[in-house]
Amino acid sequence: MSLNHRARWALIFNSAANHSRSESAYRAALDVLRQKVEIEPLQTNAPGHAITLARSVAEQSFDGVIAMGGDGTVNEVVNGLMAVPQPQRPTFGVIPCGSGNDFAYACGLLPGNVPALAERAVAGKVRPVDIGLISAPGLGRRFFGNSVGMFIVAAIGIRAQRMTRLHGSAMYLMATIGCILHDYDSVPVTLTLDGETVERDLMMLSIGNGPREGGGFLTNPTALNNDGMLNYMCASSMPRPTMLRLLPLIMFGKQVGHRLVTMGTAKQMGIEACDPVPVHVDGEIWARPEDRVMSFEITVLPNALSVVS
Repeated sequence: MSLNHRARWALIFNSAANHSRSESAYRAALDVLRQKVEIEPLQTNAPGHAITLARSVAEQSFDGVIAMGGDGTVNEVVNGLMAVPQPQRPTFGVIPCGSGNDFAYACGLLPGNVPALAERAVAGKVRPVDIGLISAPGLGRRFFGNSVGMFIVAAIGIRAQRMTRLHGSAMYLMATIGCILHDYDSVPVTLTLDGETVERDLMMLSIGNGPREGGGFLTNPTALNNDGMLNYMCASSMPRPTMLRLLPLIMFGKQVGHRLVTMGTAKQMGIEACDPVPVHVDGEIWARPEDRVMSFEITVLPNALSVVS
């Protein structure tokens, strides 16, 4: 549906997204948005700031809020919006300009023409989108729009954070190869999937509300963010050469049916591990091995946000 031409919107912009390569894109987006809606530009100044800004926008009854940045910015805005009751949550738009942009991909949005993306963010079709929720003792809870990754998937994110000269899929690819060669291990895990319990030795667990993570790895290629389900991909313990051969399959979503890969869907998941688990939430590191967290609960919240796509 069309949104009111002079509706009141906020633009939350992360100037550090994609290693600070997006200032000119921000100015171009503002030029378009000012012609379409009453826009209030808000820039983040520290990690977590977008959560506070988004919650404040929702509490002030804005019609919509746009996250301009990457998956980290999107995640913070999602957490700010989810902090208020559902009837109070404004419409959510995204202008992707980060390193990964995986939530945007799940919504049918690709980085590129910023003016066109800015116009679409306030005038595109609005549809309901599911949101995931992860909780753990000592860490509290965190909402996610796109994915949660555990074990080597999160170790890849930790390694990628140190790569300032690369961005996007190249950064994640090099981090992945580095982790396979240097940080590789498997952990005994008890999984509870909608009440059914299984035990596995896992080296990878990806939980997807959307189909991809890491800037282009199709870990859960059939995932839809509006079906009321979460998809998951488990990779059992395997030798390094096998993992290196599996990597290109995951990049293109061709791992389905691999003898060491299990895929499925669930509404609720429990994870109990024998060792501390590193975790990323929408590409941002949420738990590190030194946090010594080994137990997690994950659930899906259907139709939690209205997203412009």
